[in-house]
Amino acid sequence: MLESPGLLVKTLEAYGKAQFSGGAPLHYYRQLLAHTQREFPLCRPFMQGAWLVVTKWEQAEPTQHRPPIPEPLAVAISALALLWRWPKFASTVLMCFFSILRIGEVLNARRRDLLTPNDLMSPEPEIFLKISNPKSRGRGPRIQYSTFKKVEFLPILLHTWEGLKPGERLYPLSASAFRRRWDCILQHLGVQSFHRLTPGAMRPGGAVWAHRQGMSIQDLLWKMRLQQLRTLGYYLQEVTAVSILPNLTAECRGNIAALLGIMPFLSEHSSAHNPRRDCCFNL
Repeated sequence: MLESPGLLVKTLEAYGKAQFSGGAPLHYYRQLLAHTQREFPLCRPFMQGAWLVVTKWEQAEPTQHRPPIPEPLAVAISALALLWRWPKFASTVLMCFFSILRIGEVLNARRRDLLTPNDLMSPEPEIFLKISNPKSRGRGPRIQYSTFKKVEFLPILLHTWEGLKPGERLYPLSASAFRRRWDCILQHLGVQSFHRLTPGAMRPGGAVWAHRQGMSIQDLLWKMRLQQLRTLGYYLQEVTAVSILPNLTAECRGNIAALLGIMPFLSEHSSAHNPRRDCCFNL
């Protein structure tokens, strides 16, 4: 049992100030405080001073949020990937964005983690994905799930993934290989590197899209498998009215518009193609 919780917290305060002076990232210190509260519950009544260090740190070094990818661009990326015969890449992008998933949660998933309408013998047009190793497993359920309900794109995912064997990964290559394809597509569309759009932008992009569609904060909190309502609220307030689309070149916007125009055709005719016919181009 911890004999002096107040002294421990004072030590954490001094450590936080030293970390700030040394230029360390804030999120490491924030995680340390959260871990301390979980491991030593007796510290909680004394933690106000330590969290005040976090508040002052944030004021001196404002948080730079990861820019959310807009929905038209996410769909355009998927459409171009389908044209390049990368259906697994396209399906991964669609699943991440519209299910508001972390990219690693899809890259690490296998066919046995997926439940389709045919698997469930259900008429409901939705896919369930089991997440066996979620990031928030220490603060919530050890196994979690997400759903995909974007009906117009469901055929793409089904015809890409439903025929896989149980042990096959939904995306068979590495995260770095996915990133190379991501960068290649953005470059081809004309999206510049200074926009800082990484695959990690899909989860916040999906959250902003769902919020704009009218999903309540509470439902969005459940969808994202989060616990901190205030943190999500602050984030949405800061980024919902922000978009990179007006800053893109006319040519880039034209490319996106053209791909959006053909995406319904690609989805409608996805069943006419065998997505497993050529593994070299089917990634």
